[in-house]
Amino acid sequence: MLQLTRIRNQYEEVISNMSKRGFDATPQLDAIIQEDDRRKSIQTNLDQLLAERNSSSKMIGQLMAQGKRDEAEAAKARVSSIKAEIETLEQQQRDSRAALEVLLLDLPNEPDATVPAGSTEDDNEVFKTWEGELPTLADDALDHLDL
Repeated sequence: MLQLTRIRNQYEEVISNMSKRGFDATPQLDAIIQEDDRRKSIQTNLDQLLAERNSSSKMIGQLMAQGKRDEAEAAKARVSSIKAEIETLEQQQRDSRAALEVLLLDLPNEPDATVPAGSTEDDNEVFKTWEGELPTLADDALDHLDL
């Protein structure tokens, strides 16, 4: 499975390697990057809400200590709404991670850089040939194996 860092950092090389076998990976790679960007955006929003919830929770204690109950109640209401937003974002984050995993798993493995371009065995580069008669196995050569 290709890694996100490779897809992002060596995008053109990955496309070039995949095209050696006649596969245009551009749409799938773009979908992967788009979903990863979505996941990152959700994470940023989630981090901001978690920080806001933490600071609001601290402020509630301070307001109560100062006797500012009305302001503390308003802050509590905000913390409750933040909690609901956090739950929604956490679900979106789980969904995005799952979608990203499916996209990555659907992408074929990248051929090695040494693989010649082509889509059939006729396109393969011949680098060694056999001269003479090819060896054959005896009819009973595999009988001793537990297959």
